[in-house]
Amino acid sequence: MEIVREADASGEVAELYGELRDLFAGFVPDVFKLVSTRPDMLGAFVAGYRSMFGGGHLPREAKEVIALTVARVASCQYCTTAHDSLLRLLGTDSTYADAVLNGALDDPAIPTEVRALAELATTITQHAYRITDDDLDRMRSHGWTGPQVLEAVWVACLFNAIVRLADTFGLRDLGQLADDADDRDSLSTRG
Repeated sequence: MEIVREADASGEVAELYGELRDLFAGFVPDVFKLVSTRPDMLGAFVAGYRSMFGGGHLPREAKEVIALTVARVASCQYCTTAHDSLLRLLGTDSTYADAVLNGALDDPAIPTEVRALAELATTITQHAYRITDDDLDRMRSHGWTGPQVLEAVWVACLFNAIVRLADTFGLRDLGQLADDADDRDSLSTRG
């Protein structure tokens, strides 16, 4: 699969890579590089990321729990590793983070209201067509507002697309597509 290396980026791709470096402490996550040969798609991906994780009504930790849950349920190694790391970088208690990583959603370390979001994300990932108004009302009964529930669903849905993108193109390890990676063609057999 062809990608635009950071060293070779120009124009709109270079600008978007710069924005990503600002968002991610100086590096461009590999998953974004998967669509780098299409600046329009890369721009939409960056905007989608901002809509999920930038500001909003849900706490960032809750969003990372949703992302990690989706990644774990969908068996996306790359996204599971990335969002487990991001959850821990937020200062999340290790027992709590371990429980989310291992899918132990009944662990008392996970706050009840966040557990409800993770369970919703699991259902969306496995069979979204089964979501009912009762499921959404359950989120409200845990104290989440309508805008927060919408945001939780948005994060789960967009993140489902991301895990499938990563898996479809064989993205497994963080740094797999770095400019200095030993195997620059590690995805060439999949794309």
